[in-house]
Amino acid sequence: MTPGEYARAAALWLLGIGLLSLATLYAHDALWPLSAALGAGAGLCANTALYVSTRAEERAARPTAADQPPAVADAIDGCVAVAAASACCEKWWTSCGFMHEATCHRWRETAR
Repeated sequence: MTPGEYARAAALWLLGIGLLSLATLYAHDALWPLSAALGAGAGLCANTALYVSTRAEERAARPTAADQPPAVADAIDGCVAVAAASACCEKWWTSCGFMHEATCHRWRETAR
């Protein structure tokens, strides 16, 4: 986890503990609706802190492009090279294969 993620999780835990302590004080004074709302807020803070921590660990464990084996990177480069070589004109490339320029040799073939 990055320092910012640690700080966010710690702040959420501290806020949850503060809400929980207020909930117990209000429960002691028999203000049950307010105590229940503060208790729910404390539970929400704890749940969010766990989510932030888990999400940070998942993000750290996710493989990056640099972690891919060279064969996968070469295959991706080969696919891009084949697609770029089959482009007949720039308008065809930018329109995802739907339109051709008027000077393109394939325009007359597909303009039927």
